[in-house]
Amino acid sequence: MISPHREPHPEELRQENALLYQEVLTARRASEITSELVVRQFMKMEEVNRRLEEKVAVETVLREELGRKLEEAEIRERELARARVAAEAANEAKKEFLARMSHEIRTPMNAILGMAELLRETDLSKEQQDYVETLASSGELLLGVINDILDFSKIEAGQIELEHIPFNLVDMVEDTTKIMAFRAHEKGLEVICRLHPDLHAPVLGDPTRLRQILINLMSNAIKFTQQGEVILDLSPIPDDPEIYQFSVLDTGIGIPTEKLDTVFESFMQADTSTTREYGGTGLGLAITRKLVELMGGEIAVDSQVNQGTTFQFTARLERGEPQPKAFTPDVSSIKGLRVLVVDDNATNRMIFSEHLITWGAEVSEATNGEEALEMLALAAAEGRPYKLALLDFNMPRMDGLELAEQLRRQQFTTPLTMMFSSTDSNEGKLMAREMGIASYLVKPVKRQDLLSAVLATLGKAGYDMEKSWQALEAEVGVLPPLSILLVEDYQPNRKTVELFLKKTPAQIDTAENGAVALEKYKANSYHIILMDMEMPVMDGLTATRTIREIERETHRPPTPIVALTAHAFTEHRVQALSAGCTDFVHKPVKKKKLFEVLWRTALDAGFKLEDGYSITEANAPTAPGERPAPPSRPESVRVEADAARAADLNEYLSVLQRDYRTLAMALKERDFDTVYHRASVIATTGRQYGLDKISQLGEAMVGLVPSRNRDAIFQQVKILRDYVQNLKIVKPAEYVVTVESDLMEVIDDYVRAVKADTIALGRALKERNFDRVYGIGHDLKGSGSGYGLDLVSEVGVRLCELARRQDAGGILVQVRKLSDFLKKMKIVAE
Repeated sequence: MISPHREPHPEELRQENALLYQEVLTARRASEITSELVVRQFMKMEEVNRRLEEKVAVETVLREELGRKLEEAEIRERELARARVAAEAANEAKKEFLARMSHEIRTPMNAILGMAELLRETDLSKEQQDYVETLASSGELLLGVINDILDFSKIEAGQIELEHIPFNLVDMVEDTTKIMAFRAHEKGLEVICRLHPDLHAPVLGDPTRLRQILINLMSNAIKFTQQGEVILDLSPIPDDPEIYQFSVLDTGIGIPTEKLDTVFESFMQADTSTTREYGGTGLGLAITRKLVELMGGEIAVDSQVNQGTTFQFTARLERGEPQPKAFTPDVSSIKGLRVLVVDDNATNRMIFSEHLITWGAEVSEATNGEEALEMLALAAAEGRPYKLALLDFNMPRMDGLELAEQLRRQQFTTPLTMMFSSTDSNEGKLMAREMGIASYLVKPVKRQDLLSAVLATLGKAGYDMEKSWQALEAEVGVLPPLSILLVEDYQPNRKTVELFLKKTPAQIDTAENGAVALEKYKANSYHIILMDMEMPVMDGLTATRTIREIERETHRPPTPIVALTAHAFTEHRVQALSAGCTDFVHKPVKKKKLFEVLWRTALDAGFKLEDGYSITEANAPTAPGERPAPPSRPESVRVEADAARAADLNEYLSVLQRDYRTLAMALKERDFDTVYHRASVIATTGRQYGLDKISQLGEAMVGLVPSRNRDAIFQQVKILRDYVQNLKIVKPAEYVVTVESDLMEVIDDYVRAVKADTIALGRALKERNFDRVYGIGHDLKGSGSGYGLDLVSEVGVRLCELARRQDAGGILVQVRKLSDFLKKMKIVAE
């Protein structure tokens, strides 16, 4: 830069100008660049603004579109809400209509079927019997239609909940097959139950709904089969032990291939003409499919016209805990036994043979009488005769009776014979007995019944199959002298129940509505109230609630109230129980069902038979209003107990009342498993309450179960009943103990020590320390008599014996006995 204090040199000026020029150029260039950047940035901003405006425009359009869609969605939601409300109202109206129809139809049906049942019990001519059977069967058919419609409606409404309870799968399937066989035999059809030998019988599930599925499928099979057989097959799925496969096969008319896809649809059948020829609602298979799906399974059908149909379904059933067997039959007498099975049905022959081979028999099969005679003659000639022959009653050319007659006339050794028939007729049994046939069984034959019959025929079972059971039928079929209030507005239903109870000692009072019932309840005392739910003036729910309110306010003991209703939906049961009913029974009510409910309700409520009255005397005819003379009864059994133990004993005796009732019913049904289980409990519990006699009776019943001698077991049940009814609980008396004078100073210390021993015994028993129990018992045994307390020594002796056997129940009885003695003992000087 040129100094201002001297004259610049021209060259310096040129250089400075050049620099200035260069700076100007640089600044200009920078300005141009900046302007270009600004322009470029401005253009970018313009582009951004343009895009932003476009985006805003698009978003505005979208927002407007969204607004329109939201508005449309709100409109649709309001429409759906209105439709949902309308659908719920329609569904509720449908349910209400079905409930109303169920009530209106079931109410008169109760009287129709009840009167038909009563007519059956009267002396009728053959023609009159036919009329009554037609009346009853038509009523049952109509009731079945109603039940189908209600079941389908409940399934569609999601109101069916499956039970999850233990049951014996084999017993349920065999019993169901037995029930269906009666209908099949009327058409001359064979019904066969084929069970896989590896089935796990104890399962958890819903036996009632599973039975409904089987009955639906077997009913269809029987309905559409004119000749041949119906087979129910059950086997486990190898890959999943909780999946079971059921198959129902028939030899009926079959289903056309093009119709197979529609058979499970509601109100559909394979051919509309079948509705007229065979009847039905077309709902059975639709219900069946829904129930199978609820059980976690699937159902399928395979069929060929005029050849038959197979329905196959699966169901998931959890494995239950194995139940202890009532007994293990001794099959040693069957091992190596040569048996000839004669039946024209190949499936029957196969099943009988499988069972017998499982038990160790050597089995041969014959398809008809002629072939059987040839085989018997050949076996006798070879020196290896058959020891047992199983004969079918109904066979072509030569039936079972004719074959049995031929066996009697032949020169070779006649084997023991058993007969199977599809007809349960007294005439057939009588003819079989006259022919010397040892056992007569009605097909389908349960595996256990077959084994029992074989053992009986071989003379190894020790019981008589032909015993009369009239006494047992009477014993379990009567009622105690209950006082019953029947509340029912429909007069024919009142009349039906009155006639049901006419020949029993029960006294019945009636009321036509809830208001009348309340007045009668206030003025009288009843053991049980049978309450209809729908009545004019005051319905059953209101009457029940009012009765419960009166009981609370007056501290009156609650009266059992059994709801009688023609409604069939779950909420009606809930309503009745919530109102205060103790039980719930659907109409139409069968006589047997009514009696079962009355017995159960009476026993649950602690009803005691009056002194001098026994159940069996109710069978004796009496004049109206006349009380039968009390029979001679065993002397009362007195049991001493303090207040606390008396309460325990009374509760236990109430349980025993139910037990001997259960035993009688189980014996009637030949349910020896139940007999064994209940008797085992009785054998165990009796001594725990100090009632050795009860345990002895239980042990006797358990010992008789292997023989299946129902008469002998029933005698023990009756002894148990009489013992329980005549047992009197009394306050304990004082034990007066005389002690030598010189022991009076130390006796108190000894008693305190013994009391400490009873506490130690209780602790040792709780810990199952039987060595400790033995040690204390040994000490008591040696010391008691020395102080003049012989009972203490006796208890010590028993404790030692029971400790060796590790009998906790017996030990507990002795500890209680010792404790009671110490509480009631009064010591006086000699």
